[in-house]
Order: sequence, then C-alpha cells, then structure tokens
Amino acid sequence: MEKQRKRKNYVLIVSRKFLKEHPKSGFETNFVEKILNGKKVHTIRPNVEYWKKVLFEVQLGNAILSIRYWTGKPYISKQKIVANLTDEHCIGYEIINLKNIIKYDNEFLHLIASNDGLEVKDFLDWFKYEKLKEHQIIIHFSPMRYGSRLYKAN
Repeated sequence: MEKQRKRKNYVLIVSRKFLKEHPKSGFETNFVEKILNGKKVHTIRPNVEYWKKVLFEVQLGNAILSIRYWTGKPYISKQKIVANLTDEHCIGYEIINLKNIIKYDNEFLHLIASNDGLEVKDFLDWFKYEKLKEHQIIIHFSPMRYGSRLYKAN
C-alpha cells in the first residue's frame, strides 16, 4: 500500500453574512449553499501574488485549498469546512481588473457577479468598500474559466 503524502492546508474563508459596511449587513450571503450547489463557482480576492502561490501548490498536488466559514464571530469561533479542494478538482485562477469591468462591460459584470454568488448591486456594494487595486484574482472552484473574454475587459 502506497503511503499517502501529507499536504499543506491553505484556508479560504467565505462569509456567511454580508459585511458591516454592506447595505445588507447581517443578512445571509448563502455563499456556503451556493458553493455546494454549484451556483458560486469562484471568489475574488485582492492579494494576487499570495493566492497564485497557494493555487500553484494545490495544482502540483502538494496542498489542499480548504474553503471554510466561521461558525460564529470571526477569529473567535470555530471554522467549519465547506469543501477541501485538491488538484483533482480543476481549481485555478485568472487575473482580473475589476475596475475596468465595472466601468466598461456591464454584461460581463452580470456574469461575474452571478458566478460569484451575488446580484450585481450586492456585488458592487461588496467591492466598493475595498480599495480596488489594479488587479484582483478570481479563484475558480471548478474547470470553468472566462478566458479571452476576461482579457478583453482588462
């Protein structure tokens, strides 16, 4: 029997509730359920270089991307695992310039917001509080990619 190698765990937290700066603060995002039923197929994060390194390790088979949420108050309560994704799940990433998409491509914005598990208004409200850097990273939980459409928006 082959000995199974130990993989590093990288944690990606999804929010169960809208953040306090959001107009829907305190209401459920339903991100967990949307991930489990395939309606949220990615997440968008600002720290591009960090997540590129993490996803490279996962794609090599050296790590697991553990999607989790806080069971109560963040950083105080326990985390619950939604999914553990490995190289077998076809996870990946694409670099995105969200400012340009918001400004120039309304149709594409609707698609990205929907695949992120949000209505467009909620998506815009979610990201307007974050000082958007020039680029963000879309972390895909499935084989779905935007490809050339994404690059036209950058």
